[in-house]
Amino acid sequence: MTEIIYGVSDLYVSSTGWAMWGAEGTPGGGGGQGGQGSTFSVDFEAGLPAGWNVVDGNNDGWTWCLTSAIPTTWTYYASLSLDWYHNGTNAICSGSYINGVGALNPDEYLVTPQVTLGAGSTFSFWAAATDASYAADHFGVFVSDDMTNWTSVQEWTLTAKNAAKSGDLRASRDGNGNRLGNWYNYSVDLSAYAGQKYIAIRHFNCYDQYIMCVDDIELTDGAKDGDRHLEYFKVMCTSIDGEPIFNADTEHPF
Repeated sequence: MTEIIYGVSDLYVSSTGWAMWGAEGTPGGGGGQGGQGSTFSVDFEAGLPAGWNVVDGNNDGWTWCLTSAIPTTWTYYASLSLDWYHNGTNAICSGSYINGVGALNPDEYLVTPQVTLGAGSTFSFWAAATDASYAADHFGVFVSDDMTNWTSVQEWTLTAKNAAKSGDLRASRDGNGNRLGNWYNYSVDLSAYAGQKYIAIRHFNCYDQYIMCVDDIELTDGAKDGDRHLEYFKVMCTSIDGEPIFNADTEHPF
C-alpha cells in the first residue's frame, strides 16, 4: 500500500499509544484513480467518444463500426435490429467476413486517446462473437507511444461456447445460424508499460469468420472508488506528557 499523507483533526493519543482522529483528505482523490495513471470507462451509448480513433491497418476500407451504424451490407439480411451489445444498446464491431463483400483478413485498431499508464494500470473490456459457427476471430491488446509502432501485450481467440440458436437468427452469418454466445471479460495488467501513450484493441490474424463485438471498456489504476481503506496506523511520537509510550513507531493493524 502506498503511503499517502493528509492532515488530521481532533487527534487523540492515549498513554498506551492508542490513537483516533478525523481525516482531512480522501484516499485516491475521490476520482477512482488510486495512483498516477489515467482512468476511463466507455460503453459507446453516446457513440465513439472524442479522442478515440479507428485505424484501418490493412487499408481494405473495412474497420471498426458501431453496432448502431453497421452498413446493411454487413449482414445477410439488409434491415435488422441488432442486439450486439453487452449492456445498453450499442457496442463496436469489426468483421473478418462481411456478407456483401466476402472473407477478409482484418487488421483493425480501436485506439484510445493518449493516456498515462501507472504502476496499477489495468485495461479491460467485454467481447463476443456474433455467430457461434464462425467464432474464431483473433484479437489482442497493444500499446504504443506514437500510434505507429505497436507492442503486443496479450492476444486471444474468441470462442463459440454457450451459443444458442435463439432470438433473431437472421443476424447470424448465413441468416439462419447460431446466435452469439456469452460475452467474455478480458483484462490485462499494463503496469510494465509505463511511458506508453496509447492502447489499442487490434482485430487481426484471422480470416473468414464473422463479426466480433467489443463493449464496456475500462482503464483503471489501482483501487476504484470506495475500494481503498486504511490498513494500519503508526504512532509517530515516543512520549506523551513526559510518559514513554511502550509501542512507539509500531504499526497497528485494523
